[in-house]
Amino acid sequence: MERFYLFILVILMLSCNSEQDKKITNDSTINQNNYSKDSIIGRGTFLTDKELAYIKTRDRYIEYFEKPKDPNFSFEQLEKQNKDSLLELERLLKVILKDSRVGDGRINLEALYDEGENGFGMLDGLVNGRDPLNLFGITKNLFFYYFMNNKINQLDQLTSNDFNKILTSAFTNDAAITALTTIKLPSENNVQAYGIVTYEAQDIGPFPPNRIYIFVVNDKYVYMASEKLEAKLTEVKECRKIWDSLIEKTGAADDMGDYAQNKYCECCQQGYQNEPQFDSIKKEIVDIVNYLEH
Repeated sequence: MERFYLFILVILMLSCNSEQDKKITNDSTINQNNYSKDSIIGRGTFLTDKELAYIKTRDRYIEYFEKPKDPNFSFEQLEKQNKDSLLELERLLKVILKDSRVGDGRINLEALYDEGENGFGMLDGLVNGRDPLNLFGITKNLFFYYFMNNKINQLDQLTSNDFNKILTSAFTNDAAITALTTIKLPSENNVQAYGIVTYEAQDIGPFPPNRIYIFVVNDKYVYMASEKLEAKLTEVKECRKIWDSLIEKTGAADDMGDYAQNKYCECCQQGYQNEPQFDSIKKEIVDIVNYLEH
């Protein structure tokens, strides 16, 4: 009988040691990934458990791809691991976004490693290709987490420069989306809604608008939709004069292009809304917002 009790005691001790080992392993993993520095602890405390698990998983994958690989590790192997990692992240996002409009969509990320123009660093979320619109969705928490370094934390005071960062990160990896004019629309039930007329290009300049973007936020989710601009907007002559006068200045500084771009876009903000064609564009924006709200 004494041997039996001794056996039970040994089993209990081994079980306790095993649980302690698991705790140490988990704690070591957190320290190893340096989450306290990478904004998981203290910066991402507003994330839900599932969102936090997603961020940790994504960051572990990125850390893996950043490590030097064996010279015999082929590009095909790298792509295979990248694809498998993205599928796992997509699975996690589908759980998080299961009640949203994009719950059965595909992941927006294209790559987890930075090598050329392959979509590294794009905004996390799902894209629903079966929606009539090119619709992107993400939770508000993950959205704020992504743009924390850009200090975007209020959705009722977004600027054109904010939308340049937001739309570019969500929709393109090889060009920049520039907001020419932005309108904030009245909405129901604490929904924030914006319509943005933009152009997409690989360079700055007075390019004509070519796309409409819609930005709608409810209590849980951030949605963005993209649609080609069918109506042709006449170039605002006053704004073009501002660009020309600044960019052609003799002895202009190297950063004059960025300054001219900012001044040009400031002029376009109201300039395009004064054009008669803008009424039909605004109606189209309102129709899309109504579709996304219901």
